[in-house]
Amino acid sequence: MITSELRSDGWTVNAKRVYRLWRREGLKVARKARKQRSGGGSANSVKNRPARHINDVWAMDFIHDSTASGGSLKMLVVEDEYTRECLALEVGAARFSGQRVAEALVELFAIRGVPAGVRSDNGSEFTGVEVNGVLKAADVKQLCVEAGCPWENGVVESLNSILRDELLNTELFPTARSARNMATAWRLEYNHRRGHGALRYETPAEFAARCRSAPDPCCCSGRLSPSETTWSKRSFRRSRSDPQPQDSENKTDLSACVVVEPLDASLHLIERNVGVHVSRGRR
Repeated sequence: MITSELRSDGWTVNAKRVYRLWRREGLKVARKARKQRSGGGSANSVKNRPARHINDVWAMDFIHDSTASGGSLKMLVVEDEYTRECLALEVGAARFSGQRVAEALVELFAIRGVPAGVRSDNGSEFTGVEVNGVLKAADVKQLCVEAGCPWENGVVESLNSILRDELLNTELFPTARSARNMATAWRLEYNHRRGHGALRYETPAEFAARCRSAPDPCCCSGRLSPSETTWSKRSFRRSRSDPQPQDSENKTDLSACVVVEPLDASLHLIERNVGVHVSRGRR
C-alpha cells in the first residue's frame, strides 16, 4: 500500500526497501477488523441477563500467572458488574479449591451484602458442593454461562484483561505473598483512582457511592449502555495524564464505598446452614 502510494506520487522505489524501512522505524499496519462474536445464546449471558443496579449481578473468574521461581499462581476475581468494582482479588497456589471460593463469597456477603445472582463459568470450583451450598443458603441465583463461551461472562473477562495488562505483565512476583500484596494494592488503585470508560471515566468507588446515595439505585445515571461504551485507549491516557485536583472536595469518601452489615450474625447463619468456616480477619 505504501509502495503504491509513493509510486503514484512519482517516486521510484523498491517494495522490499520500503518494507525494510517501515520495519526499522517500528511502524505498524492497522489491524484488520475481526468478526464479532454473538453476545451469547444462553439465558445467563451478560447480554441476556445484564446487571440493572448495584449488587444485582456479581461475576467471578480465575486468572493465572507464575512467580519468579516458576511457581503457579491462581487468582480469584470477583466483580460487581454494574459498578465495575473489583470486590475481591484472592491469590492462591495452583490448586484453588471450591472451599476457598465459598469462604471468599461468605465474607463478601457479610461485608458487601448479598447479590441477586453470581455469574461464572462451569468450572468445578464454581459449581461444586461448597459454592452451591453457600449460594442456596443466601438465596443467590447461580448464573452459569454456556460451556466454551467465555464472552458470555464478558464483564469480568474485560477486568481480567486490564489486570493482566497493568499488573501481571508488568510486575515480577518473587513469592506468592508478594503477589498477594501487590494484587491488593492494585485492586485499591483500580477501585478508587482509575477512571472507568463504562462509567464515563468516573472511578468505580465514586460511582458505587453515588448509587448508594441515590433514592432509587436502579436509576443511577452516568453509566454508558453497551452500545455507547467506547474503549478508546487514547482518550483514557489523556484523562490519566491530566492533573488531578488535590482539594478535599474532590477526594473519594472511602467510608461511603463499603456497606458494613452485621458480620458475625451473617457468617454464623451461612456457616450453620452450609458448614463452611470462615477465618476472621483473613482479608
